[in-house]
Amino acid sequence: MDWRHVEGTQTERPIEFDATTSKTTIYIRQNIERVEKEQDGQAYEVWEYDEAQLPMSDFAAIASAIVSSNKTGVAGAEDAVCELSESTDESIAALEQAICDLSEEIGK
Repeated sequence: MDWRHVEGTQTERPIEFDATTSKTTIYIRQNIERVEKEQDGQAYEVWEYDEAQLPMSDFAAIASAIVSSNKTGVAGAEDAVCELSESTDESIAALEQAICDLSEEIGK
């Protein structure tokens, strides 16, 4: 990503992930600081930050890949939980059977 140092005179703190200012560009910002400057003897404040711009089409492709990856990861996790649950159920059943067998032996 191509980062550049930016100064902004907006009153509100710039947001770190801005997908609403432009219909074609996503703005990603980091290291946002309020800084006091002086020009012609007048003090004023600006926001300084590093900013990268990402075309909306690139962002859409990246977001789609992330969502797809997360779905695969979630499905894999669900499968693992189901297998663990089945394994646990089998273990509990075996343990219950062993306890019953032991009780019968003790009762003889």
